[in-house]
Amino acid sequence: EMFALPGMTADLAARNVIGIMLGATPPTLGNLQGIFYDWLAEQTLWRHQTALHQASGGKPASYDQARHALLEPLSVSMCKRPSPELLFRTCKGTKDGGAVFLDRKKPKFVNDPLPDTDQLGIERGDVVYLPLASATQWAVTQAAKKPEALEEGVNTVFGGKRGVPGVDEYPVHACPGRKLAMGAMLGIVSAFLQAGRIQAQPAGLIVRISDWA
Repeated sequence: EMFALPGMTADLAARNVIGIMLGATPPTLGNLQGIFYDWLAEQTLWRHQTALHQASGGKPASYDQARHALLEPLSVSMCKRPSPELLFRTCKGTKDGGAVFLDRKKPKFVNDPLPDTDQLGIERGDVVYLPLASATQWAVTQAAKKPEALEEGVNTVFGGKRGVPGVDEYPVHACPGRKLAMGAMLGIVSAFLQAGRIQAQPAGLIVRISDWA
């Protein structure tokens, strides 16, 4: 199937396979673990299981039914516990090669080692550490009054969004596997919730499934 695509070469196919294995699978697994941990810890898993059962009429759920019942809670948990948790980026500097200046929020912390200024300069070549949850937590708090906030938060988890109609440019780190990963997670979560009766166990991500459907 992949080799039949227009313009596909052996080299491009190999890079796609490697990208799926190394670039898509680990963060997809990480996000699934965060979602299930959140639902078990908050004891909302059974609420979502009931919602999916109602949406599908007790039958195997279609993609649209799973999306209707699970996309919002799945997105909330992704924004609370995004994967990867940490990002490292090398600053390219501004167009003229100068430093990038970021506004710093007040109040400042005691023993702050940085200069007493409202701007922080990041020079070209500096490696910046970014805790991803710091950029996605806001989506959870804003979702009630700003419905599009969750989608924006999920876009941040994926480094941006590709394929926007009429937009040819997209963020450098925008993941090309966004739709693949979201579809896979919805499918896995849906299949899990429809497997049978789910009972939480003392260990974090271990459950007992009985009464298999």
